[in-house]
Amino acid sequence: MRIIVHHAFTDAQIDELRDLANGHEVLVATTTEEAVRLVASAEVLVARFTKEVIEAGRSLRWIQSTSSGVDRFLLPEPCHGDAVLTSMAGVKADQGSEHAWALLLSLTRGIHLSVQRQQAKQWQGGGPRVVLRGSTLGIVGLGGFGTGMARKATGFGMPVLAVDLLRTDRPTGVDELQPATTENLHALLRRSDAVMIACPLTRLTQGMIGAAELASMKSSA
Repeated sequence: MRIIVHHAFTDAQIDELRDLANGHEVLVATTTEEAVRLVASAEVLVARFTKEVIEAGRSLRWIQSTSSGVDRFLLPEPCHGDAVLTSMAGVKADQGSEHAWALLLSLTRGIHLSVQRQQAKQWQGGGPRVVLRGSTLGIVGLGGFGTGMARKATGFGMPVLAVDLLRTDRPTGVDELQPATTENLHALLRRSDAVMIACPLTRLTQGMIGAAELASMKSSA
């Protein structure tokens, strides 16, 4: 079996991949042109989305995306043919959930405004100072990112409401979990002071949050 890797892995990571491949051929493509040439006779591709490479992989049986989301493979139309498509979902859960919290804290503490004023050499105070403790956090999607967000909410004393399409067990930090129906999503939006979207972008979730959904939230959210 021929495996093409089109991603900036380190030499050590490539060596580890070759060990895991158990004798199957692993070739590294450093450019798109090289990947297009090599993938034509490959069964496995490890790469981020590149349309030219995917279209050239006529014999592909498995595509391993090196990103968590696979929306570029699926939208506007699926382009992976009959190949099995898998992702890195969960691998970067800590980074993703920490980034979400960094954004929330920036908004609630006005950090972005403070940075702008500092750059403009304006030293007056002011801006939003929202206390999160006791506020309700809504999370849409309880994969790796969503469960990481929920765990961190415990330290801030925030009750967590969540909806998920498939998950039925309630992970650490989640106080209420409901199936991801339109009715339950709207109820979550109405009750939450802050909402984190952690579900993948697919045809099912595209356009899930629009003007009507935002208008249904608290004016203080």
